[in-house]
Amino acid sequence: SNKDYALECAKRDSVTFPGGATLRTHAGATAHLLRGSDRRIETSFLIGDVTRRLRLMYDKEMKEQGLSRAQWRALIYIFRLESPSQTELATALDIGRASTGALIDQLEARGFVARATEPMDRRIWRVVPTKTALQNLSKLNDAAIAVSETH
Repeated sequence: SNKDYALECAKRDSVTFPGGATLRTHAGATAHLLRGSDRRIETSFLIGDVTRRLRLMYDKEMKEQGLSRAQWRALIYIFRLESPSQTELATALDIGRASTGALIDQLEARGFVARATEPMDRRIWRVVPTKTALQNLSKLNDAAIAVSETH
């Protein structure tokens, strides 16, 4: 059953995913919280644990590029959303507009992004990646590959 599988995964030191990627876990730490719980709760704990660990591994890779978690996440969303407004980026990151503005300022100071006016509405500023960001995109991808293949 899904519950048995979730408990078994939580007891292990690592979980191996299809394709061979392996993720180290806290052996038994999650299992105690899951016993007797609803399957949806068990699954949410496991998903949360896995995503937290993946973020930490990616943080380590990005630290070598000199990017904080907030900065690399913002930069990835800027690429994914294809030059979002500050409001769109704030929504995607699930943070406030002021915090997003500070992140944009940091990335702009490092030469990763620029602000460009929206042709149809001059009140809106688009956050666009610069040549520097485009040149570093392969490093972001390499870090993602390193995390998925190594761990």
